[in-house]
Amino acid sequence: MSATKCNVERNLRAGMVLLPAGMCVLYFGQALAEALAFFLLGAIYGALLYRVVNLSQRAFMVMGAPAFLLILGSLILLRQDVGIPAAGPWILGFIAGGITGGYVWLGPRAGAEFRRKNPRRRNAEGSYPGGWQPAAVNAVSALLLLGLGTALFLLASPTIEVGACLVGGVLAGCALMRWPKTPEQRFLASLALPVLFLVLLLAGQTVFGLVFGFGVSAGVLIGGRFWTGPRFGEPRPPMSGQGPRRRKKRRPKPRPEAAKKAGKTAAR
Repeated sequence: MSATKCNVERNLRAGMVLLPAGMCVLYFGQALAEALAFFLLGAIYGALLYRVVNLSQRAFMVMGAPAFLLILGSLILLRQDVGIPAAGPWILGFIAGGITGGYVWLGPRAGAEFRRKNPRRRNAEGSYPGGWQPAAVNAVSALLLLGLGTALFLLASPTIEVGACLVGGVLAGCALMRWPKTPEQRFLASLALPVLFLVLLLAGQTVFGLVFGFGVSAGVLIGGRFWTGPRFGEPRPPMSGQGPRRRKKRRPKPRPEAAKKAGKTAAR
């Protein structure tokens, strides 16, 4: 990539980062201090998601999809209860942070998509390697989700029912990753959790559903990994695509002498 093209790509990405920041100032100027605070939190979340959390594919999927929606729903409730503009600035900050963390800004690859030099590959038996890095990412992500669920529990009416939803969600997430023995069983078991989440929301208990969702997300990260022993940091099987690789049997190539004999026989 030439230097001129690198500068163009970098300037384009910088403009895409500055655009959400300008929109935050323009639309939420009446409460700029609060809006910038949530914008900064969203930017940090997005940057860490694409630079650090992607060390673990499972943590990246949990923090990138369900956790994002749960945090968004909690911020919408915060706006309704307190009147602080939180959801909009947080989304804009997440966009800016995702762009910042998802691209390279210095060096010969400036403006290109950020990719790790040493992507994690499977072992010979088909499992993904562990170690302290994926374990730390999953542990910190799980603690963050538990902290958000606890904060929502304390901001809402801290009743026994809400606490039971949080604890039950953690246990359900752990059981989802530990009990089913095959990916098919896990898929069928995982259908019950979204149904229960929707039932809580449709029943008018939004806080119950959000707290339950935070608990399930944290339980998936806690129960889906080995935390002790020689396999520390490895994801627990079975997971999608995990298992021994099936190698295609190669047909033995005919020897030159056998090929000549076969040709002579065909000629006769």
